[in-house]
Amino acid sequence: MTEQLEQVATEDETSSGVPDYQISFRDCADQETAERIAPQVGAVVAAMSRYLPLGRLDGFTFANDYAAALAELDRGFGANGPLTATQEDFGVGVAMSPTVVRDGVIKTRVVMSAWFAYALIGDSEEDRGVAVHTIAHELSHVGCHLIVEAALPGVMLQPIEDGYASILYRHSNACWDEYFASRWSAPLNPTLIDGYRDTVITALERADERIRAAKDQFWSDGDLELVVDAVLSSIGSVMKFSGYLFGHADGVGVDIYDTEGRLADKLEELGLHDWFEALHERVRALFERTGQWEEFSEFFVLNDSVVEAASTYKIICRRSPETPMWVDIFE
Repeated sequence: MTEQLEQVATEDETSSGVPDYQISFRDCADQETAERIAPQVGAVVAAMSRYLPLGRLDGFTFANDYAAALAELDRGFGANGPLTATQEDFGVGVAMSPTVVRDGVIKTRVVMSAWFAYALIGDSEEDRGVAVHTIAHELSHVGCHLIVEAALPGVMLQPIEDGYASILYRHSNACWDEYFASRWSAPLNPTLIDGYRDTVITALERADERIRAAKDQFWSDGDLELVVDAVLSSIGSVMKFSGYLFGHADGVGVDIYDTEGRLADKLEELGLHDWFEALHERVRALFERTGQWEEFSEFFVLNDSVVEAASTYKIICRRSPETPMWVDIFE
């Protein structure tokens, strides 16, 4: 049976405005270790609660097997399938903040690799800094979810009725989520900016390779579904990691571009420089209207970025009376 130790926020923490939340350890901490980690987590929660509303924090799950913890998370509603960790050939996910429902209330659960818990009580100041920043980043997702629900009641976990918008939003929404979280957590570790730039460059290269390969295969086998999935998911990946970069850069007031020109050169090479600039402006404008959005459809402006990037590769996505999305592919 999986060992799962639980800790709960202390009375002093809850009385100071920090929400009552739970910490679970899956096969990664004995009682003594858990009792050392919990106050460290609590300190980050207390600090972030001064700036963001964290009343819907369900708690934390630290696990040796992060993928299993995600897959087995009780979300409290009929999700379409188990959660899966981010898997890219240039990196894998180690933390996620999915929505859950507890007693009819929508909340957010932070699931993380056990490494972050160990780092909080370890000897390395660098590792501890990474752990604190990552926990703050995930808590920023918690705050974002509550702000969206407060501004637009009832939209969380509801299907998007517009089929065309729904398809595109599945690939565009991570850009906003990561921008918001990265902007709020950036001051805790400003040095991450170079890594974010490198990741965007790699994501651009992988997207270009995958999209071109899928198009080549389409001309031989006519598998439209394959090429559409490759295009939308690849562009979505670029947008997601761009969200990290944009948010972090804006959060600490630095340029999104490196002084060597590597990122700018890659964007120019792919014909995406103007697209990248427009994406930055769109997601920043959404942030500047935080809590003042009037319609959920305001977030669909990022859907336009998906369509525009696809058109760069001569793949045209548009509405159609016969199907939610019509796709034309040109050589």
